[in-house]
Amino acid sequence: MYRCVSDLYDPNGDIPYDSLEDFLAMCQECFGEQPTLRETFAGDYEDEDGTLILQVLDDESGMDDYDDGEAMDGDHESALASCGWGTDEDYGYYGDDDW
Repeated sequence: MYRCVSDLYDPNGDIPYDSLEDFLAMCQECFGEQPTLRETFAGDYEDEDGTLILQVLDDESGMDDYDDGEAMDGDHESALASCGWGTDEDYGYYGDDDW
């Protein structure tokens, strides 16, 4: 899948394309012409000037860099609790004694 990163062809970049051909068909239909694109080493496509136009997506969801807006807090106890291992309190330790 691909995402258009060109403001000229898709200002929001929110339409995923299954293939290069799908993108070129959209360009022909909407603009009456298709850009001349060449594939980069990374599998993306750029125009004749070297401007990135289509970016390959890493997964099938169309969301290659998912960010839910919540940063990791780096707290080991909450990470272990989140994965089902519990916290020290779950195992009877409340910080008053040495182990």
